[in-house]
Amino acid sequence: MCKVALIFVLVVQFSIAQNVKKPWRVNEKLEWSDFRGGPDPDSPYSASTYSGISYRYTAKTAIKKVHVTFEVACYFIPDKSWVKEGFESDKKLLAHEQLHFDITELFARKLHQKLKNTRFTKNHHKQIKTIYNTILNKRKLMQELYDAETNHSDNEVLQKKWEIKIAKLLKKMNHFASK
Repeated sequence: MCKVALIFVLVVQFSIAQNVKKPWRVNEKLEWSDFRGGPDPDSPYSASTYSGISYRYTAKTAIKKVHVTFEVACYFIPDKSWVKEGFESDKKLLAHEQLHFDITELFARKLHQKLKNTRFTKNHHKQIKTIYNTILNKRKLMQELYDAETNHSDNEVLQKKWEIKIAKLLKKMNHFASK
């Protein structure tokens, strides 16, 4: 009986560890040790960052007005992010992956801003879902453009331009930073 309980505890702990999310923080940069996932052997890329945007909200209706409060967060998932062997000391590549995470934070801020400036109706759930999906699509397009223009970090001049551009945009939207 004791062995079964111990195995259950280990399985639960392993499952919880697999879903750990690292929040985006202004003064905290990714390190290669954060990339704990198994590399995709078929991928032509040397590393991959898995990041996302989550939100929670509550809605209250009073006198035909809908008041929505929400939280938006940007996160990195270590167990799904990976780096191939031999690239664990490539600082240029790590900076490129960091900017993918920063772009996700930028779009988390855009989501926060859009939600804050939306007048919600009784269909608030549908409104929020539509806004969220629109933001995710725009994020995907920017991530793809970033990779294309920088050639996945090989174009150092454009990489630097993107770093400056995203830093300015994040600063401009600082009021909407992830909590």
